[in-house]
Amino acid sequence: GLLVAGLPAATPVPLGGGCVLHLLPVTLVPLVPISTDGAGNWSAAAPVPDDVAYCGVEVTVQALLASASPIGFDVSNGVELTLGG
Repeated sequence: GLLVAGLPAATPVPLGGGCVLHLLPVTLVPLVPISTDGAGNWSAAAPVPDDVAYCGVEVTVQALLASASPIGFDVSNGVELTLGG
């Protein structure tokens, strides 16, 4: 799988198969590869720039995981983060 980030979407973007993307597709940036354990759990560490220019920036992250779904992958819920502070 892959952890991706981007700017939050005003409304979720339907992908098909009941999956939605909670970030703007044109801002999507791949962060780090992920894999799940037998229970479907995963964790990841992603770098965050140490730059005050990013303070207050809002981003959304989501996991994309390969599956047998009609679109070939499943997505996690989106998590909105505010950097800095």
